[in-house]
Amino acid sequence: LPSFARIQIYKQSTCPWKGGTFIIHEPKSNLVIALSNGVLGLYPQREGGSRDTANHDFGPYWKCMENEARWLGFENTVSAAYIGHNNEMSCWRFAAKQLSHGDRESFCARQHPDGGYVLLVKYGSGFVPMRAGGKGGTELVLDNGQKEGTRWQFIRVDYP
Repeated sequence: LPSFARIQIYKQSTCPWKGGTFIIHEPKSNLVIALSNGVLGLYPQREGGSRDTANHDFGPYWKCMENEARWLGFENTVSAAYIGHNNEMSCWRFAAKQLSHGDRESFCARQHPDGGYVLLVKYGSGFVPMRAGGKGGTELVLDNGQKEGTRWQFIRVDYP
């Protein structure tokens, strides 16, 4: 399994697919989506960690799940909580607190022509992208300007 020290070798983004475990990487900042002491955000890669190493205060690995309606969800392998949003259009923030894959924890991953994937959440009759933003660009927020969102790389860490 690739460690954070070796993530540079695994730059090739793969398609997020049910059953796979991924590091979700933001290439511009070189940060990854992780839980650190229970707080979801973008954090620097930690050296020397691997999926086999117990680290209960930092969780950068996300199991891709699919619900009955075929929406994708991302479950943290340390906390078992899903990435989800607070459903407040004026100030949407994402967290990982729910232990079930509900509507607010559901995503559509759309491949970007320049590489990577944009994560979309349903809003009304359409989709709105999740992006890096907020304080220091390290929070996960709704791109309510409905631009392109952030292009995420999904680095699979559990090849069969």
